[in-house]
Amino acid sequence: MKTAVCRKCGHLLTAGTKFCPACGKRRSSLPGLAFICAAFVVIVLVAALTSPSTVAQKQPASSTAPQTPTPFYRMGDIVTARSNYVCASSQEALGEIVGWVARGDRTEAIRVMLRTRSDFWEKDQQAKILDAGGFMAGLGAEGRRVRILTTERECYAEARAFR
Repeated sequence: MKTAVCRKCGHLLTAGTKFCPACGKRRSSLPGLAFICAAFVVIVLVAALTSPSTVAQKQPASSTAPQTPTPFYRMGDIVTARSNYVCASSQEALGEIVGWVARGDRTEAIRVMLRTRSDFWEKDQQAKILDAGGFMAGLGAEGRRVRILTTERECYAEARAFR
């Protein structure tokens, strides 16, 4: 029969007792739990040290091409449309139209274009930049006021529309 010693008073205990009969201290299973936790930590450390480094592994190339940064355009520059883009009557109209297109609702975007009398800036048409567009304009975050040279129409277009 297994015996143990009470940690508080030193009384000899049998294996099945949960409390010390002399002092009433409850027997703790903490030493066994501490051993299990320590063993788990050692196993995790050994696994981490022996596994190949994930940092050194080469990552697969992404399927999308890296985006080129939008070049900085100044007032008076002549730019060309990359493809058909929205040319809105105001900054607010441009933001609303771009928002609807981003949500995938082309019908609502066209409705806003008709309501705000906005138009399309067709591919390869040239335009002159009329204003700098604010502190974020170089990043393509907001529209720039342009004059389309073939139609003499002034409107707002995103900087990413320029080439």
